Amino acid sequence: MEVYSTCPFYFYVNHVLGLQEREVPELGLSPAQRGSIYHEILEIVYRNSEGIKDVDTLLAILKDCAARVYSVSPRKQGFRESPLWEVEKEEMTLKLRDTITALEENCKDWVPIQLEAKFGKDEPFGIDIGTEDVLVRGTIDRVDKNSSGEIQVIDYKSGVSNLAKSDLINGRRLQITIYALAAQKALRYGNVVDGFYWVIGGKQNQYLQLSGFEHEEFKGLDGACEILRKHLRKIVTGVRAGRFPPKAPKGSCPSYCPAAGWCWRYQAKVG
Repeated sequence: MEVYSTCPFYFYVNHVLGLQEREVPELGLSPAQRGSIYHEILEIVYRNSEGIKDVDTLLAILKDCAARVYSVSPRKQGFRESPLWEVEKEEMTLKLRDTITALEENCKDWVPIQLEAKFGKDEPFGIDIGTEDVLVRGTIDRVDKNSSGEIQVIDYKSGVSNLAKSDLINGRRLQITIYALAAQKALRYGNVVDGFYWVIGGKQNQYLQLSGFEHEEFKGLDGACEILRKHLRKIVTGVRAGRFPPKAPKGSCPSYCPAAGWCWRYQAKVG
């Protein structure tokens, strides 16, 4: 859905035709593999923490969990270790230390109650867009609960692209809003009051946070959900009508677009 909002032609080539860019084999980690390692380590750390909030204890758990994940990552993720692998491990561990430290500082009254929470697979979950329900499924990185029983959802990101309030407004990033709805309506964890993206290595949340969302008459989580429904209506209507015009995203097109070699609107990143 985010892909259609970004570029309908990219959606058509990738999700309708099923074409994918042929990747040239490289030595070492790709950004996607690095992101998968970050997610796996954070999941294991908090799954083993059993609600512990002491940062020193969490960092001690991190050290052991990271070592175990790194030992199998080349085989599990499918990459060959480069001469920089030892340095890369140290850099990733440092970013994870910063992430855990900052998260605990920002989420003092919040305890993870579910990690990698799947929705919409075994039991359909539909988002009401006024005329019908749009069925969605996914996996929420982390669901927290506070002492008042309120719920927040967190989505980890290893990159910083398209995480601002404007990216929800223009439809390029719908994910966290869908997760907030799913946590409340599909998984029934309770009253969801917030949701946000957290960049791995970030020391504070500088990106979209649903509780503080404001745009025109739309405010907070309810306002974000109304904007989500507006985009879903537009996306469903466009796909059904077969409208797939190429639209170069602001700045440049992603280099991994499968149509990069022949799309007449493709704009490569400069510099």
